[in-house]
Amino acid sequence: MNLNLLNILQGTILEQQVPEESKDAWGKMLEYISLAFRYINAADIDAEQLLFIIENEGIPNPGDDMWKDYQSVLSGLKVLGLVDNYNQFSKHMDSNDAVYLLVKNYIHNKGKYNNPDEIQLIPGAKWDVEMDAKENMIELLTLFGVGYGDDGEVIKKRIMDDPEAFETDRESYDRDYPENDDGYFGLDFQEMDKTVLEFKPHMFVQKDYHPTYPVR
Repeated sequence: MNLNLLNILQGTILEQQVPEESKDAWGKMLEYISLAFRYINAADIDAEQLLFIIENEGIPNPGDDMWKDYQSVLSGLKVLGLVDNYNQFSKHMDSNDAVYLLVKNYIHNKGKYNNPDEIQLIPGAKWDVEMDAKENMIELLTLFGVGYGDDGEVIKKRIMDDPEAFETDRESYDRDYPENDDGYFGLDFQEMDKTVLEFKPHMFVQKDYHPTYPVR
C-alpha cells in the first residue's frame, strides 16, 4: 500500500481523536467508515468485483486475481484500528468478516464519503457450515511380499499381476490426488448457522490508539 496514503489516513485519524463532546459514538464511527470509503477510492480497489468473489468463490487466496485488493482493504482496516496490525485479528470482528462488511457497505453507499452523517449502514450475513464429504485420494505405498519358485522372472510376473496375494506387509509414505479429480463428492450438510455482521462504535479506534506506522 502507498505510504503517502497511509500517512493521509493516519493524519486524519489523529485529528479525529481529539475529544469532541458534541459527537456521539455512532457519529464518530461513521467518520471512521467514511475514511475507509475514502481509502477504497484512493487505493483504486475494485470493490464490486471483490464483493462478487467473496460471495461466490470465498475469501481470495494468495495468487488469486483479487488477493491484492483484499489485502489492500485489510491494510486500511488495520490503520483504522478495526483489525490488529500484528496478527490481523480483532477481538471485535474477524478480519475476513470486516473486509466483507466494509466492501458491502461501500457499494451500498456508492462509495460516497464526503458527508459521514449520510452513510447508511446495512448488516451482512455469515454462514458457518458443517458437512460430510468424500474425496478420491491415492495412497503411495511400499509393499513387501514373498514368492516361491525356481524362476525369478516368473515369480516377479505373478506378484505384479496379483500383489495382494503375495503381500506380507506394507508401509505408507505419502498421499496424492488423481489427475483430473473433480474434488469433493457425496456432500451431506450437517449444520448451517447464520451470524449477522454489523459495525458497532466500540469496534473502532479509541482515543488512546497510536498507529504503528510512522507519520512523516
